[in-house]
Amino acid sequence: MGNIKLRDFLDVQSTVKTGLPKSTDCILNTVTAIYEERGEVEIKFDERYVAALTMVGDDLRVTKTLDGYEYVMDTTIIKIQIEPTKSMVLKVHSINRYTNLRKDERYSVNYAVTIQSFSEEDGIFGVVVNISVSGLAFVCRHNFIVGETVRLSILLPASTFTIDGEIVRVTDSTKGNEYGVKFLREDEDAIRDVKELIENIKEREDRLSRIVGYHIL
Repeated sequence: MGNIKLRDFLDVQSTVKTGLPKSTDCILNTVTAIYEERGEVEIKFDERYVAALTMVGDDLRVTKTLDGYEYVMDTTIIKIQIEPTKSMVLKVHSINRYTNLRKDERYSVNYAVTIQSFSEEDGIFGVVVNISVSGLAFVCRHNFIVGETVRLSILLPASTFTIDGEIVRVTDSTKGNEYGVKFLREDEDAIRDVKELIENIKEREDRLSRIVGYHIL
């Protein structure tokens, strides 16, 4: 996990986001315990984990935004406890910190995506892990090149939309390569679709932020 410590950006009762492994939903969670020496974090258990058939051994991506940085943790669920308190323990494998210089707020998501390029006309499967009105990040096991133009077909819960972008960064991830993409503005309809999607995500997160900690089994 490098030099970044859990308590550098987490406190008990602070809020983090988790991306469900079998769903497009993200959940706002309350941190209930931090085990720095073991590299583990305990969070409240939400009923949506049951609906998504989340189990011990599943991987979760956990994000926290603080003081102009976004912290991203790749974790695995190692314990789920229902009694006497409803919680689960995550083993943290890696922590990455990104400077959040975007003027547009970035939202954690978990959308399937097909990425096409000049060299990969049939498309490569990946997962969108965050999105804003100006770009997104996706993870896949294929090697794309910074500066390459790609066409992204993003699968939403009730629809699919396609948008073109330029790859502007690449970093290592436990699941493969994570690519940052800047949307190209030629397609006004696609940009409008992105803005509508962001508004829907923002509305949902604002609603969840008011009830976090209450939707507990």
